[in-house]
Amino acid sequence: MSNAPVPHIVPLAGRLALLTGAAWLALSPLPAHAAEQRSGDSVIVLENEIINDDLYAFGNSVTILGTVNGDVVTAGQ
Repeated sequence: MSNAPVPHIVPLAGRLALLTGAAWLALSPLPAHAAEQRSGDSVIVLENEIINDDLYAFGNSVTILGTVNGDVVTAGQ
């Protein structure tokens, strides 16, 4: 009896399935994630305003009085 290692051989069907799966993952579109963007001298989210997304706000003054159901990124002066 020989103790030599037996090489692992993947059948052709297995290799094709692996390549097909990898190609499907690489070529499938990713969902787009939209965000609300606001900019100007003064950016204000009013009290009665509800934003159901991420908010990117840029201006000399950024005021958020309403509700943002998402992340908030701001830059102001």
